[in-house]
Amino acid sequence: MNGKASILLSGLVAILMVTCAIPFMASEDSDALTGNSPGMALNKDSAVIYTTGTPTSVDLWIASTPTGVSPSGAVWTLHDLDDGTTFVSLINNNDGTYTVAAGTLPQGKTVATIEIVVTITVGDTTYTASAVIVVYLSASTPATSFHYYFKIDSTAYNYLVSNYIIDGATLPSGYSISDFNTGFWVTVTQTQTGLSDANFNALTALQWYFTQNGWSNHFSNYGWIEDLLGLESYSGSGGVWYYWAQYHAVSGSPDAWAFNNTTLEFITTAGESYIGMIFWGSPNSSSVPSFPGYPAA
Repeated sequence: MNGKASILLSGLVAILMVTCAIPFMASEDSDALTGNSPGMALNKDSAVIYTTGTPTSVDLWIASTPTGVSPSGAVWTLHDLDDGTTFVSLINNNDGTYTVAAGTLPQGKTVATIEIVVTITVGDTTYTASAVIVVYLSASTPATSFHYYFKIDSTAYNYLVSNYIIDGATLPSGYSISDFNTGFWVTVTQTQTGLSDANFNALTALQWYFTQNGWSNHFSNYGWIEDLLGLESYSGSGGVWYYWAQYHAVSGSPDAWAFNNTTLEFITTAGESYIGMIFWGSPNSSSVPSFPGYPAA
């Protein structure tokens, strides 16, 4: 990522973290992102695909339009986010869906980003919807940024508080429990941390973020959470344990969480760089919460 992009992304993340909004994921330079008009959206706000590996493409369609607005006549375009547009193809499937397929990344790049923009014009009014697509060379490409999704499940939290098992979470400045109940993404880039390639992984990036932003935390060796925001592991009724479960995102239909089978220190690739840290009640590792979607504008 070039210096201009690093400054842009770093500043954007810093601003959005204050408001607990969802930050833009991993683009290079971007003048602006189109976003959605009220009432209009695609089936995905964002997706990750690879030039080699799985998946190499993603299907998009118009999921909703404002009342009285027909999706017929919609115009689909590729919006350049400073990486060009030729590294993907936009294929009309003639059934209301479009496929975005990965091609060859720009020379010297292992990741590139593009926005798919759909417009519907009715009279003098233009409605828009968009999705950000991040294309990696392969799932084994070394990560230059990590994206963390934090959530405290309200049912689990309320159970523990109401049964006097905990007094409450120790929230960082600027956040409410409602923010954590809703869930949000945070992005940390290697450029921000100043860590070398050999020292940049999902644990060191996260610890850097916690130190910079005053989040109380403690990890076991190599990166399982033992305590985050004053919340540890607790036994509940019916054999349910309440704890910080750690996941990585898996692109597919539908996109989903997969339980981490290794600790954070050993997560170093783009394929596992979207990480969920969710405090909830789970009876076993095969139970997985719903996936919130990749971070988008």
